[in-house]
Amino acid sequence: MTETNLDRSRLRLIDAAGASACIVLTMLTYVVIISPQLRSMKDYSAREQVLMQRSMDASGRADAARRVAARVDNVRRQLDAFPIVLESSTGVNARLSTLSDLATEHGIDIDLLAVEGTRPNPEYTVVPIQLKGTADYASIMKFFHGLAIAMPNTGVASFELKASPGRRADVQMDMQLVWYARTTNTNQMAMNQP
Repeated sequence: MTETNLDRSRLRLIDAAGASACIVLTMLTYVVIISPQLRSMKDYSAREQVLMQRSMDASGRADAARRVAARVDNVRRQLDAFPIVLESSTGVNARLSTLSDLATEHGIDIDLLAVEGTRPNPEYTVVPIQLKGTADYASIMKFFHGLAIAMPNTGVASFELKASPGRRADVQMDMQLVWYARTTNTNQMAMNQP
């Protein structure tokens, strides 16, 4: 071999060694520096997406909470504007007297008018009242109307009407009324229990 060929061979070996060293350094750089950096960027991107999703969820929940709070405020304003004022449950005798007068005024013959205890709640007390009597159907319907106007804090839980065939004028009624009263202290309520 000639010397030029030998020099060329040596140069090729040097070039091959240099190229191999460049490839090895490139692979080493990729494995040690670039690959962890790419993984870190992917993890960061995934965390960023999770954070963005949670932020959107929190924003949606905050909007929902604001809407619910607005509805609650609206209902409170409506309740504040509602004209019914609850009376104290200690005035049960006055309530029975008023109820008796209203029934008599509408032509109802009262057979029984009794309080059936009280059921206190934190915001109001329920006072069940039983009313039994006899009247004609039209008088009973007028009594319902008069009750709604005169005592808006008293409701009808149930009622039953019975009439004998042939005796249309005499209708027996049995009503379960509920009076919604203002809650008072428990000693006063205990005195009203039968």
